[in-house]
Amino acid sequence: MLSALIQQLEQSIIQIEASGPVATDDARLDISTHSKSGYEYARLRDGESLEACGRVGSEKYLEVQATLQRRDKIESLRNAIASLKKAEAIPFQITGCIQPLVKPLLVAPSKSKPAPTPRKKKAGRKRLYTHVKTRQGSVVHAVPGKDKSGAWHTPALCGATPPKRDQMGWEFPEQDDGITCAKCRRKLPENSARYIPHFE
Repeated sequence: MLSALIQQLEQSIIQIEASGPVATDDARLDISTHSKSGYEYARLRDGESLEACGRVGSEKYLEVQATLQRRDKIESLRNAIASLKKAEAIPFQITGCIQPLVKPLLVAPSKSKPAPTPRKKKAGRKRLYTHVKTRQGSVVHAVPGKDKSGAWHTPALCGATPPKRDQMGWEFPEQDDGITCAKCRRKLPENSARYIPHFE
């Protein structure tokens, strides 16, 4: 399509050149007004040469003006042809039908074994703590383990154990005053509150 249009424009240039003389690139008309008569006179300036063309509107003037018009039309057509040739050099692409200029490289499958999937660590068991105190004392300790009553001699977090003579072991406090042993409180983890039962 573009090639046909380019040929048509080139044919137009040939027809213009055949229709009459064509001015050079540097040629131009200088118009001046006569001081006494007030008429306008034209001169053709082409480089360093200067040629009189008579009054504006005269036959000589119109002939020179025609050469300038032919030159301007030819220049415009040549610019259009140059633009079309640039457009013709760009590959015409249709959406969805673009063919790659370079074939993609096929990557051979790797023979190495895939990296093993890291195993999820099993969640650790919840550690339970209980408010307990000795049967003879009023200090409330924190003892790890499930809630049991009687026969319980597991040491508290602070290391305290019920007296050996107390065979019943730890006992639950009658009132929920929290853990009153300062050493036990310091050794409790931050999330221990959710694993400590409350007594009424």
